[in-house]
Amino acid sequence: MPLKFNSTSKVQLIRLAVLPLKDDIDIVTDESGQISISGTEGSLIDAVLKALGYRYKLVIPSDGERGSLKDGNWTGIIGELVNNRADLALGWIAPTEKRHRVVDFSNTYYSEAMTFGVTKPYPIATAYTIFNSFDLLSWIGIFTIMILITLLLLVTRARYSYLQLFLKIFGSILKQPLMINNVSGIALTLLVFWLFFTQLISCFYSSVLLSVLTKPFTPNVVRNIRELSDAVSKGNLECYTSKQSIALDFLLNSKVKYLKNLGKTIEQNHWNPSSFKDIPLKTTKNVAILHSEAFLIMANRVPNTRFLIISQNKMFSSNSAVAMRKDFCCKENFNVMLTRSVEAGLMDFYFKKFVFNKITDRRIDVEEEKILTVADFSGAFISYISGILLSIFTFIIEITIRNFSRRNRTDVDL
Repeated sequence: MPLKFNSTSKVQLIRLAVLPLKDDIDIVTDESGQISISGTEGSLIDAVLKALGYRYKLVIPSDGERGSLKDGNWTGIIGELVNNRADLALGWIAPTEKRHRVVDFSNTYYSEAMTFGVTKPYPIATAYTIFNSFDLLSWIGIFTIMILITLLLLVTRARYSYLQLFLKIFGSILKQPLMINNVSGIALTLLVFWLFFTQLISCFYSSVLLSVLTKPFTPNVVRNIRELSDAVSKGNLECYTSKQSIALDFLLNSKVKYLKNLGKTIEQNHWNPSSFKDIPLKTTKNVAILHSEAFLIMANRVPNTRFLIISQNKMFSSNSAVAMRKDFCCKENFNVMLTRSVEAGLMDFYFKKFVFNKITDRRIDVEEEKILTVADFSGAFISYISGILLSIFTFIIEITIRNFSRRNRTDVDL
């Protein structure tokens, strides 16, 4: 049963600076009007302080930050300690070197690996599958070989114009018969290798096209932090991190160039919200989220949000501790009780109680049989109609030029 304290109690009063966060540090008021904290971190520290026989009152910073040094002054809950408005501070605080200069820290009560998750890309529309079966370099290579083989046949004195040879070569890729008469031995050798090449290309294209039509192609996702930095710099991804996390400070202070550039991009675009709600978890854009691995796993279990592919590339490990004023009187007792509580499994217990047990399992995507529809062939239809329109346009131009030439001849004869 939780201990009750009234305003006349002689038990020492601790000023506790906190950052309220749902299911982590929740502020609750009981029937008697007594204010306390609940949640993952809140319940742990509440249990520690009450076990020591301390009362506490809450101090909430107006800026809602953990604390950073700006213009020589500390902000957030660290600033509350420095300015003697609080004795302890709580809220996933990482004991960094700068903070150690102005405050002390308790023993670590939680460690987490910092990594990133990327939203699962949307499949490429089937209307474009006729072009996406090969990448751009493959298409360029195929057309370059077509041009070269046509030139080589022309050099071997084939009795055709360049355009005629090119159309015959192009038709052979589409499995049309290759009819070239009166060719030399060299030209015949070229044609044999060309036919072997076209057979392979046709088979590869057909197999890839059918597989992509049956199951739409999904682009590759970034797997490590360097690829993430490159994708963000090219504008292919938006990268978010929590305002409460030290990930941004880690990137900005890194000596590695691509990490520092990633941090600057995040800072310039203000991709560090105080909390993750509609953006970026429910956005339709391609985004990445820098956060703890535990947070990313939990985010994947929240209904109606984009699925995150979590990278196995860990950036660093972040420790969480309670910040204390330099002259706080009860550091040793507090550390002993905090360590005992963590070793007894209280942190894991509260983590399961307030986080994992409240998360609805994400719906598992089940693969279903898919039949081809008209929409799947829309790319082919568009190409076919475009070819017909181009042929009609060319036909009209030819007639116009021919009529114009006849008129000029008539005028000359007159």
